[in-house]
Amino acid sequence: MSENDTETAEESLTDFAVVLAQHDKGRALVEASRALAECVDAALATGKKGGSVTVKTTVEPLESGAVRLAVNVESKPVREPAQSIWFTDGTGTLSRDNAGMFYGSK
Repeated sequence: MSENDTETAEESLTDFAVVLAQHDKGRALVEASRALAECVDAALATGKKGGSVTVKTTVEPLESGAVRLAVNVESKPVREPAQSIWFTDGTGTLSRDNAGMFYGSK
């Protein structure tokens, strides 16, 4: 394959962004955009890196020579786990109330 053949082949490719914009009336592109925004918001809120967006396209050949595409968008934003303070009574029983504050510690 010569250099000119490579350029011709690249020019005839369908832009992936166009496929996302046209697949399922643009819902895949909107879903990917929302997923990216969610990951950016989570990164800014937590100050942590590690969020990701994955766009997976499954291609199934059909007898007619056409292909069926299925697009799945998966978002994994960085999560900050909820935290709360609990108190123990000395035996390992958890309580939201600090009984030691009222009755002295055991």
